[in-house]
Amino acid sequence: MVTSSEPTDTAETALGGRKRDAERSLFRKEAVDAYLQRDLDGALLPVLPRAFRLASLGGCTAVIALLLIAAFSRVEVTTRGPCVLVAAGGISRPVVVQTGGPVAELAAQTGDSVQAGSPLLRIDSSPIKAQVLEAERAVNLAKSTLSRIDGDGARSVATRVALNEQRIALLRRKTASLATTTARLQRQVASYESLFASGNGSRAERDAAEEKLAQALRERIGVEEQLTAILDQNAAIKADHERERWRAQEAVEAADARLASLQLNLEQATVRAPVSGTVEALSARPGEVLSAGATIARLVPDGAASTIVAFIPERDRAFLEVGAEARVELDQLTPGEFPRLRARVLKIAKDEASPREIREVLGEAATLPDPVYRVELEIERAAGARDPLASMVRNGMLGNVRVVLRRRRLVSLFVAPIRGWLEP
Repeated sequence: MVTSSEPTDTAETALGGRKRDAERSLFRKEAVDAYLQRDLDGALLPVLPRAFRLASLGGCTAVIALLLIAAFSRVEVTTRGPCVLVAAGGISRPVVVQTGGPVAELAAQTGDSVQAGSPLLRIDSSPIKAQVLEAERAVNLAKSTLSRIDGDGARSVATRVALNEQRIALLRRKTASLATTTARLQRQVASYESLFASGNGSRAERDAAEEKLAQALRERIGVEEQLTAILDQNAAIKADHERERWRAQEAVEAADARLASLQLNLEQATVRAPVSGTVEALSARPGEVLSAGATIARLVPDGAASTIVAFIPERDRAFLEVGAEARVELDQLTPGEFPRLRARVLKIAKDEASPREIREVLGEAATLPDPVYRVELEIERAAGARDPLASMVRNGMLGNVRVVLRRRRLVSLFVAPIRGWLEP
């Protein structure tokens, strides 16, 4: 019995020594106990904590899910640019002075709402009024002259022509009578010539007949000349009257044209609003001398904004298409508080926008660093529901538009850079 117990005591002593060594080691107690008892049972060693194992499993599941999402989901590739909302009447219209002169009165101020045709300012028109009065006198004088020509002048011409017509009638009757007399005398001369040839007539009778015929012919020629002279005189009287009337009519038309031009200048001395809207940047002051063609203000037309004018970078032009979706963020509306406007591309310019075009749309101080294209978009209104932005969106509001160019798979965003590195 003593002999059989010695190996057991020796093993227990060795095991105890190993445990004491393990207590002083860097390994956990559970791992050391499991290692020492590995020959006694076949249970698996729970090396990691349960929470760590669950976290590892969750992480692997998330990675697999992200890979699936990246493989099958798509993301939007967009571009953005500045924009402005435009009503049917346009963004804004310049107010231009047509007639130069000192400013006599301001009828509106910056920020005022005005109706189409209402006065904005008046130019001192005293010199123009004096010219208008002079032109009116010239018109009255020219019309009086024309009226005199059409009245007394026409009656005088008619009287003279009528007298000449009577003389013409008498001379024509006299010419007809002389023609008859000449024909009769020609027959007598022929008869006397026949008698004288046969020896039955005398030379004196023949010569007397020829003298009467020559006298009748001279008288007839004189009457015809008088008739021609009177006819020419009638034609000259009528031509002179028509010429005088034409000149008077021209004088009336010239005077009317000058008066109309001066009246237009007088009307243009009052600068009026071309459309209904809001006055912006009225720069004129009373007493300031303005030159014709100077822009004194801009007028933003009334009406709800229906379109958007934006400027998109030239580098994205290849992917920009008509009908593309877009979202608009307005500078005056906080993005987190108000929804974005939705729009679609309606028209794309064929050429790059000029600096002048950019300033006309976005303002005189607007500059863009890169080449851009002008793009017009149509605002999409909410169908069947009240638009929450309808009362807030106004013509001329500035913002930024984001246009969807295309859609790509999410995984391609990671594969494309790697492919670029691998390609020689």
